[in-house]
Amino acid sequence: LACLLRDPAAYQGARERLDGLIAGMETPADWQSLRMGILALRPVSGHDADTLASLVEEQLATTSLARHERHLLGLALYRIGRYEEALDVLNHTLDSTQVWQPNAMVWPLLAMTHSQLGHDEEARRWLDRSTWWIDLSQQITDLPHAVGPPGISYFEWACAHLFHREAVALIDPAQDATNEPAASPASENNQKDDPETPDP
Repeated sequence: LACLLRDPAAYQGARERLDGLIAGMETPADWQSLRMGILALRPVSGHDADTLASLVEEQLATTSLARHERHLLGLALYRIGRYEEALDVLNHTLDSTQVWQPNAMVWPLLAMTHSQLGHDEEARRWLDRSTWWIDLSQQITDLPHAVGPPGISYFEWACAHLFHREAVALIDPAQDATNEPAASPASENNQKDDPETPDP
């Protein structure tokens, strides 16, 4: 949510709290996939890039990964610039035809990965599919539980929106320029409560 609201301080705070919680658990290795995914929500550089690369190697050495863990691994591979490997992992997360909604998180990642590899037509195809889902999600009040079974988790829902915004900025900058930054719920409430602020 902090990333969606473009609040880097809140994102950093959440990361630090998560790292503290994982370090205090009896089996911290079981939570490294989540740590990797949270770190990869935004582009990385410097020490964070090194940390993410190390976490990726740990996950690649794991013999069996759940579907959501493969989603996060594909994302992390993309963040550290290993695009061919990211593409392979992300494509394999689409193997199941029975559970389609979590794919909404994968489609913009595929769009960005293809774009980085110079596959312009494929990048546009996956971006268009992601945009279709974003439009659908704005028409349904409680999408994570409205379409299914099974539906999409709120984490995957937020990631789908976050990555779609990033994909649009990468592939279609002209469209991105027309989109205003997301307003925080607090700022919207303050505007409603302020009698001197005119309604739009």
